[in-house]
Amino acid sequence: MHVYKVIANQNVRDDSNKVAFEYGPLVYCAEEIDNKNISNVAITNEIEFIAEEKTVISEKVISLKSKVNDEELTLIPYYLWSNRGIGKMKVWFPMDYD
Repeated sequence: MHVYKVIANQNVRDDSNKVAFEYGPLVYCAEEIDNKNISNVAITNEIEFIAEEKTVISEKVISLKSKVNDEELTLIPYYLWSNRGIGKMKVWFPMDYD
């Protein structure tokens, strides 16, 4: 399977120039518990993810990992968010066109 970049509808102002990621039929998100600072993550066109098996709340799932600004970005299936404690979560990421 491939990771698909989903571009937000430009008519939704809050999501303008943002992308989300899907792997198979699942939408993925970044949780604060796996990522130091998800508020400042900006995605480039060249981003590539590696799919890895990970255990989240005793369930084996596929997580997606990549490097963004020299920091690791880990995405998990959206349906699992907020099950490992309180923290920020992000599905839509701004695009960095530089």
